[in-house]
Amino acid sequence: MARRRTPHRILLNLALDSALAALALPTAMLLADSDPWPDQAWWFGALPGAVGALLVAGLAVRMPQQYWRYAGLPDLLSVGIAAAGGAALFWAGLLALGAERPANPAFPVLHALALAVLLGLPRVAARIHHARRGPDTGEDPQSVLLVGAGDGADLFIRALAGERRRATAWSASCPCAPAKRGGASAAMRSSARWTRSPPCWKPCATKGGCRR
Repeated sequence: MARRRTPHRILLNLALDSALAALALPTAMLLADSDPWPDQAWWFGALPGAVGALLVAGLAVRMPQQYWRYAGLPDLLSVGIAAAGGAALFWAGLLALGAERPANPAFPVLHALALAVLLGLPRVAARIHHARRGPDTGEDPQSVLLVGAGDGADLFIRALAGERRRATAWSASCPCAPAKRGGASAAMRSSARWTRSPPCWKPCATKGGCRR
């Protein structure tokens, strides 16, 4: 079921980021105090160009695949990189085409800042909204064993950390592959209470693919 929803989530992210990128261009023009204001024909080419530049820069850092509700510092760093890259690509396009461009030399910087703020604030707001915890229900904690590693395990850990019902006693990660050790296990050490290794870990430990 999750695989079926992923393309829709990516398309939604692309649509929202495109709208925010289109809004960032006039915002940057206002901040740059551009005078005279470009004519209508310029905007017909500039808006798609600014959106396309951001999408190209965002794809390089996998920004469309982000989960806004679990956005963390690495995600915001990717947003900053995409914002700087999108602004640089847009400015380079104006120079290459010889098109009209703002006289303010700081416009690329202002454009990057506008992109970073407009793209970052909704992600921070979504994270804060979904991270709010409800009242403690007094339910007995539920033990959770996470087997695997990679993006899926990382997403599960983020969701578990933001669970409104604090009913998780401990959780663990068993990558069972030397190449996949690290990220998920480190995250679990910092966010979970460990117990003795479950029996299912013994075959992994024997093969040298799972260590605590």
